[in-house]
Amino acid sequence: MPDFTVKTDIDNFLQSDDKEAGRDNLGINLDSVTAAGATTLNNISVGRIATLHPTVAANNNTANGNSSASIGGTGNVAEGPRSGTFGGRGNEANGTESSTFGGTFQTVRGNESEGFGGTNITLNTKFTNTVGGANHVVGLATSAASDSVAKHSITVGGEDSVIENATHSAIVGGFTNTIETDHNFSVILGGQNITTDAADTAYVDNLDVKGSVYIKQINAADTDKIGKCQLWVNTSGDLYLTLPNGTDRQIAFV
Repeated sequence: MPDFTVKTDIDNFLQSDDKEAGRDNLGINLDSVTAAGATTLNNISVGRIATLHPTVAANNNTANGNSSASIGGTGNVAEGPRSGTFGGRGNEANGTESSTFGGTFQTVRGNESEGFGGTNITLNTKFTNTVGGANHVVGLATSAASDSVAKHSITVGGEDSVIENATHSAIVGGFTNTIETDHNFSVILGGQNITTDAADTAYVDNLDVKGSVYIKQINAADTDKIGKCQLWVNTSGDLYLTLPNGTDRQIAFV
């Protein structure tokens, strides 16, 4: 059999006594990987990964939770177990299985909650989300991060809005709007300074409809809406206007 040349590092690898020696002989270091001026520290034993700032230690990312990762961006913290931060600046994923993606100064306390590209966002309770926007709060700070009192509620765009402990609710756009506690299944669309007064209700400053408006027949005006005018259709198909004082007026077409 003819002779052939074996590179030194391969030869050393083949003669390694154990896995650690094999990695060293191949020049593999799992404790740190440096490329393009950034350093990534890997703690494989507890499953944590954090990328560090190339020059300013104060801007390093931190991954403290088991099976957590803080990758890209600066000054982010993945504190909760199985949490993650990905890009952005000054974000904190404190809840179990919580995450932030881009954005700045998003604080995700709620378990299994996510912040996507917002600024100065706080998600206090479980199963909550935000997409863009600024200065929003979902879930009351007095509730535990593991509480689902604001579950499946979300803010999208807009600014300075609050969803208290209301489930399955949303604020889309707008400014300084609030969905109050227990006003579940409610939505605010745009507008300014809107505050909910009931559950299962959509709120909007002005409504421009292209097409038909459908009104479900009901037995009587909604008692939760006393103080507002209500337009409704009874089970016989008659159209009524209920005045703010609760007086019903039938609307007749002649």
